[in-house]
Amino acid sequence: MPSHTPPASHRYSRQKSRQLATGVRVARRDATTPISNHSAALPATDTTYTVVLPSSGTPASSITGAARTPSRKAVTPRNVLSLPRSSSHATAPIAAGGANASNGPMPRILDRYARGPCGTGRASIESDSMRRAYGLRTDRSEHPLGDGWVVAWAVVVALGARIGVVAALGVSVVVAVAGRRPGAGAVCLMLAVVASMLGAHAWASALPRTLGPYRGWAEVTADPASIGRGTRLTLEVEGERFDAWAYGAAAGTASRRQAGELVWVVGERVAAPDPGGFARVRHVVGRFRVEVLADVSPGSPLAVAGNRVRGALQRSAAVMGDPTASLFTGLVIGDDTRQPPWMVERFRRAGLSHLTAVSGQNVAYVLAAALPLLRRLRPWWRWAATVGLIGWFMSITRFEPSVLRAGTMAALAATAFVLGRQPRPIRLVALAVIGLVLLDPLLARSVGFWLSVGATAGVCTAGPAIAARLPGPAWLRTAVGITVGAQLGVLLPSLMVFGRVSLVSVPANLAAVPVAGFVMLYGLPAGLTASFLPSWAATLVLLPATVGTRWTATVASVAAGVEPSGAAAVVAWAAVGVVVVVCAILRRSCPRT
Repeated sequence: MPSHTPPASHRYSRQKSRQLATGVRVARRDATTPISNHSAALPATDTTYTVVLPSSGTPASSITGAARTPSRKAVTPRNVLSLPRSSSHATAPIAAGGANASNGPMPRILDRYARGPCGTGRASIESDSMRRAYGLRTDRSEHPLGDGWVVAWAVVVALGARIGVVAALGVSVVVAVAGRRPGAGAVCLMLAVVASMLGAHAWASALPRTLGPYRGWAEVTADPASIGRGTRLTLEVEGERFDAWAYGAAAGTASRRQAGELVWVVGERVAAPDPGGFARVRHVVGRFRVEVLADVSPGSPLAVAGNRVRGALQRSAAVMGDPTASLFTGLVIGDDTRQPPWMVERFRRAGLSHLTAVSGQNVAYVLAAALPLLRRLRPWWRWAATVGLIGWFMSITRFEPSVLRAGTMAALAATAFVLGRQPRPIRLVALAVIGLVLLDPLLARSVGFWLSVGATAGVCTAGPAIAARLPGPAWLRTAVGITVGAQLGVLLPSLMVFGRVSLVSVPANLAAVPVAGFVMLYGLPAGLTASFLPSWAATLVLLPATVGTRWTATVASVAAGVEPSGAAAVVAWAAVGVVVVVCAILRRSCPRT
């Protein structure tokens, strides 16, 4: 055991305490600085540090085993505080130019300096600076469990909630045997059983408990959707959701309602004609035959705030004219309820339909716009403000499956950052899938959710690998790799649901995504600002967003026009496959220089 002198009992002011802490760190650096004639690694020793206190007194006696330090000018004898340093933390000096505990704690000081409160300054640091400071491996994961296990858990949870316990248990057994980790395998089996039970209960609960006439208040749970000649309005009556269809003059009244509002209705609850269809995935248990749709109440404060933001954007976008205004609100907040059917089909054929569905790109742009304010907060206050901002944006985008995935991933990333960790994106995707599917097992049956998850997984995994193997400048390789990776991620869901995959999606995304990204970043603050201005000023403020929105619509129109269909699409995809195979063979046969 190293000997040490217990610290004297002193009481200092807050400022003096901070000065003392600074003195401790400086003394620790000086005590571990090797002299210039060190040619080999120092042996592990029990080292103590000598800290000079601001009070007068006699110097402490020298302690054996301390690291050799350069000679320095003698100082006036004062009281000292001796702090022992355990030999388990002793680290040998590394090559010149490195940084570890033997040649100064500068990376640690920079890390604390950059993460300190506002006004303390800025420093450029890397996430692995602490590991480099102590000479440890920087490629070592912070988590005891690899990303592969977390992805396997997500797959098991999704299969259990979607298919059933048999498939989930089968996959769990295979994963447990292949992984050779009994603890992780047991968790996999447990998640399979729990997800299967929750999925079966959620599917069985998506049936009406009470049918018959109803008179009273009902909450609007989704924005009205114009389908054909009617308008669909989703109402929540006594804890159950029903689809109400309005036609004629009633359709106009229903189209003015917003999600979160309360309406006074008179009608009858009936069973759904297709109990196993798409409505059941949306937690809709039946239909509501509306006879009277009368008074309206604003709803909860959160709903009122979200509706005000959406209303402000819709009013300001009106200066763009239709259909540009409906596409603008779709790009910014995912509000595609007013888009004409031909525009929806055009974007789908061009492979650009993801632009009008709120995703991680929208969440990232919102956080980027708020970054100048967020960066001035302390770490935990910054985390709270970030999570609150994410929740607010999710509320105004109606908690769609894609924004649920994106918001959950962003919240997990913010939490990991404030805890000093930096998980890989694929790990965040898997954790988001596990948490969301366990909370709402019917998400495992949502097409939008799996398109969002597949595209994100493709961008995180296949995107970097493809970009690394492409020729050309880095910016082009990255853009092409991300686009192709996203298309590979949505390949299976697109084929199963829509029966096709867009051939022109890669060039269309390369032409439209950068401009659409600018509209997403600029559109929200500009649209909210323009809502308070006269029409001519609003037109001027929204001019960049108008140009960007029309450019995106033009790209979708051109891409949809050249997209082959039928037998031509099969021939075109076969030609693309041949070209890819030939390029791969030529690349493998060419000698590397």
